[in-house]
Amino acid sequence: MSNQTEQDKALCASIVSKIASLSALQLTEAEKSEYKQNFEDLIAMFHTLDSISDHEVEKSNLIMSANQCREDEIQQERPPLEKICKHFNTDSGLFDVPQFIDSNES
Repeated sequence: MSNQTEQDKALCASIVSKIASLSALQLTEAEKSEYKQNFEDLIAMFHTLDSISDHEVEKSNLIMSANQCREDEIQQERPPLEKICKHFNTDSGLFDVPQFIDSNES
């Protein structure tokens, strides 16, 4: 996958550092290198896709318009939400769920 530019490689290193920082991960240099390589491989795949001509794709298997899609078929009617979910409020049309995160921050 040789379509990578130096800009791609710098971007991949930046992505790994940013994700690690945002998620408070303590990555080793080996882990950073591995994840950077994963991103480089992914970007190289996108470059490969960019280089494929639409003439190389067999168009007989492609859906070219919404008219080629099948009609939706309802197999079974779903019971009303108030019967399958005890937290559904029929008056508001919303789900009333118990609070599980303490809102009193210290």
